[in-house]
Amino acid sequence: MKNRESRDQIIGEWDRWVSYALPEGIEASENHLLGFFSHLKAKCPDMLEFGDVYDRYQTVHAWLLEAKRIL
Repeated sequence: MKNRESRDQIIGEWDRWVSYALPEGIEASENHLLGFFSHLKAKCPDMLEFGDVYDRYQTVHAWLLEAKRIL
């Protein structure tokens, strides 16, 4: 899977995850990234099949920042 496809899938999954994982009125932030990454590893490991295994967390973090999903 190409990075652009991975990026789009992960941002979509972030939006879904935030809608059910966070209580209403709580804004998603960097503090929620670890929980989301754990969700990806457990429930959607195929979404993490991109790039170097050591950089995936940082890549997901950067994608969510660029997409203005977290501050």
